[in-house]
Amino acid sequence: MPKDKKKLQRKAARLWKEIIRLRDGDTCAVQQQFPQINTTHTDTYQADHCFTRGFKRLFLEIANGTMICSGCNLSKNYNYAINLAVHDIVKKREGPVYDRMRAEKEQGGAFLEWGRIGWLESKIHVLEQIKEMYEEEIL
Repeated sequence: MPKDKKKLQRKAARLWKEIIRLRDGDTCAVQQQFPQINTTHTDTYQADHCFTRGFKRLFLEIANGTMICSGCNLSKNYNYAINLAVHDIVKKREGPVYDRMRAEKEQGGAFLEWGRIGWLESKIHVLEQIKEMYEEEIL
């Protein structure tokens, strides 16, 4: 029976979200670091992709994620200040990794590995190890 790549993609995405939550906690990074931005914040927190989740090459990159509230996540698409704030947060936190991700995004191109079962299984294994490390830090 062939493995379901969609199921593996969902599992990897879930692990990515869990890692971002473990690393950042239940908080809105935009509200914490940019309180002057005028927007409606909520008490619902989401792992957000700095570089769009449609760009699969960076979809599961831990450095590409930041916890923000659902209000900021919704507003990010039409409130340029929030989008800039998310990029600034990631740039400050990740340094040269942010520059590499930005260059990859600008270069574009298809990411065929996203549909390959072997790559997904390998990525899930790495994400599970990263999650364990964060969980051990919390204990």
